[in-house]
Amino acid sequence: MNAGDEFIHDSPDGTGYGHAARGEELTAEMTMLDLKNGTVVTYMEDDDSGWHLVSWTDDLGIERITAIDPEYFGTNFTPA
Repeated sequence: MNAGDEFIHDSPDGTGYGHAARGEELTAEMTMLDLKNGTVVTYMEDDDSGWHLVSWTDDLGIERITAIDPEYFGTNFTPA
């Protein structure tokens, strides 16, 4: 994987699913800030713990950087 490579989040549940799975309501605001299924991310680099840093844009148009566990990334992101 190289800096600048693009991937698509391929999971029916956004990353906010963990919050909802605990029985907590996923608010409208949280839904707009969620890394949803179909979102394109750009790989940047790995952080010191080996998690993948990716940049992406939320539904409000805000650019974000998120650290993603490599195991989760491997099963829930596909090359764009």
